[in-house]
This record gives sequence, C-alpha cells and structure tokens, in this order.
Amino acid sequence: LGPKGITLESRKIFRTSFEEAIEPILQQIDELIDNCLIKANIDDPFSIDHVIIAGGSSLIPCVQDLLYSKFGKKKVDNLLNSIENTKNPELWQFIYGLSIPEVGKKTAKDLAQRYHTLDQFMNCTMQELLDMEDIGEIIAQNIVDFVHNPHVLEWIQTLKERGVKCKDIEIHSEELKGKTFVITGTLEHPRKYYQDIIEKKGGKVSSSVSKKTTAVLIGVDAGSKETKARELVSKGESITLLTSEEEILKYFQM
Repeated sequence: LGPKGITLESRKIFRTSFEEAIEPILQQIDELIDNCLIKANIDDPFSIDHVIIAGGSSLIPCVQDLLYSKFGKKKVDNLLNSIENTKNPELWQFIYGLSIPEVGKKTAKDLAQRYHTLDQFMNCTMQELLDMEDIGEIIAQNIVDFVHNPHVLEWIQTLKERGVKCKDIEIHSEELKGKTFVITGTLEHPRKYYQDIIEKKGGKVSSSVSKKTTAVLIGVDAGSKETKARELVSKGESITLLTSEEEILKYFQM
C-alpha cells in the first residue's frame, strides 16, 4: 500500500484529524480500491496513496463511485475534506508523522527548529544532526537513512504534487541563535505567544532545564522546572531567571 520501505504507520502523516478520519475505514476499502485501480489500468505504486492520503479519488471516477456506494456521499466527502484540511501541517508535525524510528514529538520539533523548511531537513547531514542536543548516533543514522531512501524521496515528492505543503518556520532574526529557553508555569499570555517570540528570533524552546539552558520564563505554579533552574543557578550555572512579564519583555526587547 505504498512505496517500499514505508509502512502503514508512516502514512499517518497528520496524527490527529488524519488518523481519526482514515484509520477506521482504511482496511475496509484497500481491497476495493485495488480492484478499481486494476480496472482503470493503473499500476503506479503510489496510486493508493493518491486515493487515500491526498484525496485523489475524484481523479479516478470508478473509485469515487465505489466509495460513495459503499460508505455514502456524506461520509466520503467528510473524509476527503478532512484530508484536504491537513495538507498544510506544521513542519514538526510532518516530520513526526513520517514515523522515522526513534523520532518522537520533541525530536521532530527540534529538527523543525533547526532546519526551518522541509527541503532543508531532507538535506540534513550526519554531522549536523550529531551537533544537535539530545540526538545521538542511532537517531542521527535513522534520520539520514530515511531522508536518503529514494522511495521516501519519491513518496514525499508525490505528496507535494498532490498539494501537501508544510508551513515553514519563519525566522525574522538570528539574535537568539544557539540559545535555549524553557517556559514554565502560567504566564500572562499563552505558551505559544512566548514560543513564537523566541523562535522568530532564532532561539529554541526546550521542555526541560539543563546546563545548556539560556533562560527560564517562570510563571505561576512553575513547579519542578523552576526548582531545577534555581538549583543550577546556585551551583554557578549562568541561567537567566525571568520571573515577571516586565522582565520577559525587557529581555526580548519588546
């Protein structure tokens, strides 16, 4: 059901609405669609992905008719509309959805922040990956093997041709490049507000405090992350603790 080396799991490109829309009926309709593809004299190995992942059933009338007859027009249209709405995922969501071995949400977000665009990510090198925090040789090798797999490259190109386009990470400056921040507790604005500020200035947001942390944005009920940050500061680590909105805005020159 797709190119060699890509599993059913890898086809769950977008892990929320895509999976919920597809998984319950995917197994039921695969065989039926295969028969339609044969009748339509289509032997392209990506055709099943055209139909399911990219909502391409409208390009093959017999498949469209079959889906309508088996599942009803409303259900099929809702399914295809759901797919259509997932064609512009965040870059990290797309990377995570590729199901590269050992690459979870955190690593996917780190990769997105490091490479900014899908094309740059697909051209990553082993040394670049090893230079990143929390990526060791095994994960780096898994990523390199995946992005250099010709079947994967062809598959991703097919998705692009069918309208799938990741949202690039916009970098307005690089004044925070190489700096890592942790956001903890309840602040005056939602977490994403501060994360956008940091990332647009070239910085990185981490989920954990370490010696490599540059600054911690501390809100109400910060908990263990604040405790760890203060412990590291007491031991001489140069971590900036931003404990008020005023301090945060002054730090980021807003």
